[in-house]
Amino acid sequence: MSQHGASKPKVALIGAGLTGLLAAHGLIKVDGSLDSWKAQLLTGGRQNGFDVAVFEREASLEARRRDWSILVHWAMPILAKLLPEAVLADLPKAVCNPHLNFDAEVESLPVVNGVTGAPLFKSPTPGARRVTRQKLRRLLAETLSVEINWGKALDGLTVTRDSVELRFQDGETFVADYVLGTDGASSKVRELLIGTEASALALSDVMFATGIVQYGDAEQVRTVVEQHPVALIYMGTSSTGAVGGTSALPPPSAGIPLPLPRTKLTVFSIVMDVGD
Repeated sequence: MSQHGASKPKVALIGAGLTGLLAAHGLIKVDGSLDSWKAQLLTGGRQNGFDVAVFEREASLEARRRDWSILVHWAMPILAKLLPEAVLADLPKAVCNPHLNFDAEVESLPVVNGVTGAPLFKSPTPGARRVTRQKLRRLLAETLSVEINWGKALDGLTVTRDSVELRFQDGETFVADYVLGTDGASSKVRELLIGTEASALALSDVMFATGIVQYGDAEQVRTVVEQHPVALIYMGTSSTGAVGGTSALPPPSAGIPLPLPRTKLTVFSIVMDVGD
């Protein structure tokens, strides 16, 4: 495997989820020498031009099919800084329903009373797009200019004065200048750095559940999406939830498409333990 000693700083990213792939795109985006990178770092400028290697413990992009939707709003300018223009132009491929007319109504987030259904307020989210994790991850992975090293489970690391040696379960090693742990809540990087006990997950009093349903009935889908074509938030006495589209077929004609039987919907809820 490629080793430490390249002219540009070498960064090993552990984890090819959304965070890891976005970081990889951003680190690669602009070429630059080591000296220019140091100058940019000291002046707070663009910290791009790294030599990047991405390692993922899963065997392939298809290994885990769990999905959920994400509203990209205030993070859109950050995505624009991290991603090449060509990749950003392909963002509609990750949008839940790219066929909508994105006006002020579509680019808003309504909230209703979860008990009565009465409207509470509506938050404007100009420029926002709701994407799915699977679609966005695929877009980021397939447009990355370096190959993702699949099936690489981190087993150990050794930090020296000027490098980090990574050891993987298959026996291979990799030496980098820096390591960025983007391997999720159960991060192996964190465990290796601070120990198993200190890195253990601390459970909260909040439970988050997501389900994706496909009704197969246009009227059922219409009942939901007529409330809002993207997503609707409801607030109850001890829980908060939402329902929104995850995918939609192309419209039969111009304008906002009719809800179709094959439209998929995401339903999620957050249940908080309010105690006595």
